[in-house]
Amino acid sequence: MVARANCTPVCPQFFSSRTAMPATRLLTAKEIENAKLPAGEAELVLRDGDGLELRLRPRNKQWRFRYSWNGGRAAIIICPFGETKAERAQSTKIARAAADQYRAWLRPPKDGSGTEPRDPREVLAAAAVERQREEEAERARIEAEETRAKAEREAEERAAAELTMDELFAQWDASHGVMLAPHWRAVRQSHWRCHVSPLVGRLKVSQADRAPLIKHYDRLKKAGKDATAKVALALVKQVVAWGADRALVDESHPLLHLRVPRANRIAGKRQSPDSFDAAKYLAKHGDGVIGEDAEDDKAGRALKLEEVVELLNKKLPASSQAETGKAIIRLMLATGIRASQAVALRWKWVLLDRRVIIFPAGTMKAGKTHHVHLSDYAAAQLAQMLEFKTGEFVFQAPRKANAHVRRDNVGTDISKRQLYKDASATDEEFAARVAKRMESRRCRKETDLYNMPFGKWTLYDLRRTAATLLMGLVAADWDVVQRILAHADPHGVTGRYVRFSAWDDRCKALDELGRALEACQRGEQPSADSTNVIGFARKTG
Repeated sequence: MVARANCTPVCPQFFSSRTAMPATRLLTAKEIENAKLPAGEAELVLRDGDGLELRLRPRNKQWRFRYSWNGGRAAIIICPFGETKAERAQSTKIARAAADQYRAWLRPPKDGSGTEPRDPREVLAAAAVERQREEEAERARIEAEETRAKAEREAEERAAAELTMDELFAQWDASHGVMLAPHWRAVRQSHWRCHVSPLVGRLKVSQADRAPLIKHYDRLKKAGKDATAKVALALVKQVVAWGADRALVDESHPLLHLRVPRANRIAGKRQSPDSFDAAKYLAKHGDGVIGEDAEDDKAGRALKLEEVVELLNKKLPASSQAETGKAIIRLMLATGIRASQAVALRWKWVLLDRRVIIFPAGTMKAGKTHHVHLSDYAAAQLAQMLEFKTGEFVFQAPRKANAHVRRDNVGTDISKRQLYKDASATDEEFAARVAKRMESRRCRKETDLYNMPFGKWTLYDLRRTAATLLMGLVAADWDVVQRILAHADPHGVTGRYVRFSAWDDRCKALDELGRALEACQRGEQPSADSTNVIGFARKTG
């Protein structure tokens, strides 16, 4: 189809009777070049043969094609005539080619192909619709291409600006980690550096996935590092959640749903239905385990009352452990504070005359200020440390200036003074363990001094022991014990509306616990009789 410029089909309203030449003769180049509307004339039509005409009017000069269709006359405007010689020559070429095409539609060859005559107007209209459709499709394609290119550019810009997991942790550490106690901040930095960064640290946040983290978790579990495995996963989730709250991480990121894999508890051979013997079980563990079935699925343990008596009355006095470590053990039993809080305790947080320690929010797991009442027994431990005061810390490190004792050192002092022979171990195996223990310079003469009748215990078990003594011996209310332990309220609404702190009850409970520990230290075993059961006031909000 021949292209046309600035043309719209119209029907002529009139035709001049003046014609320069017959309809069958083509216009010469000279006639076309000199075509001009005579003065005073409204229109001049110059016929170029077989329907093609050059129509001249005062306001426009056009090539058009006239033809008959279905008993009527019709005309199609082809293109403007032009003003210059070159424009007129070009328009003549276009017009004649278009006229040839129109004639072919009107008078198809009779070659048996079955082609029917077609009205050029209908053909042109259909072509215009198709051309418009193609133009719209092309515009849509161009727009889609531009949109895609823009999206790719934005994606590249986002990818360039997106943080890596290590960079996200660095921001978390600078914003949130800095508010943690120095020890806990260092622990988290170590966990990230050792257990997270080698796996996903260099990846962009959007590329980080759970698979390598879970595999590493399983490796740590196999190596017996259960606590480290759980803490590392929890740290990743905490950092990613922090980033999501600040639009640094997409809210649909898979690491937001990271959780510790479910562990299948498999009973040991001796606990299988066919092998278990209750009499042998009690012979091994003692009658004291009766009623302790709730402890089977819990980490750590709480020391029995008779063990506390033995620890305070015999084992600590006989031990060569540093006095700071012994005082920490007694203070944790008397207050229930965490080991991390105890070792980092500063004198400016302690008001001995008011019998209170005020832990700032930055040292607390829940991020809230915590007040701890000091019984006479607890205050005595701090008064003892006052004699050795050399800096701002209550439990000053022995060799490093202005630093506190390390929690892991206190924990090691306890664990290195325990050595138990497993019932399934042979004498040779146990002897090998003893020999290996002797290679350590620490506690060679006290390898089993801290052994307890009911098995191994740790520094953190002292906090569990304090809570258990408060409930079982002092008969304190569980809500009071939770406040003493500074546990977060699992029901936010309760803490929002019930505003009493139970301070008096907390003081009474800790004072009674202190008196019980004093008895234990004298070698006496206190009992939960009417003389040491506290009547707590019941308050409602």
